[in-house]
Amino acid sequence: MEKLPPFLACTKMLICGEIFGLVPDSVSFVMGQLAITALKFQRIPSEIIPFYNSKNASYMTVVTASLHDISTKRQWWHEDRKMTQQYFNQQLK
Repeated sequence: MEKLPPFLACTKMLICGEIFGLVPDSVSFVMGQLAITALKFQRIPSEIIPFYNSKNASYMTVVTASLHDISTKRQWWHEDRKMTQQYFNQQLK
């Protein structure tokens, strides 16, 4: 709450914070208080599940299938066909 408000005040851009890995509870609370959009990655869920279901995302969340340092969805299909078939069946129906 000390460092983020000045960043919010100096721009009209939408600020989006990555939420993955071990994240303290205070982070989600502060992001909610400051109306900062959360960014979640389907293949790096914080829960113990194969991938994050975008249907479970809150209104202030952007869900993406990939990011700059992991393989694209097309590459993922070739890396782990069993997992991507499960993803296809459950997420894309």
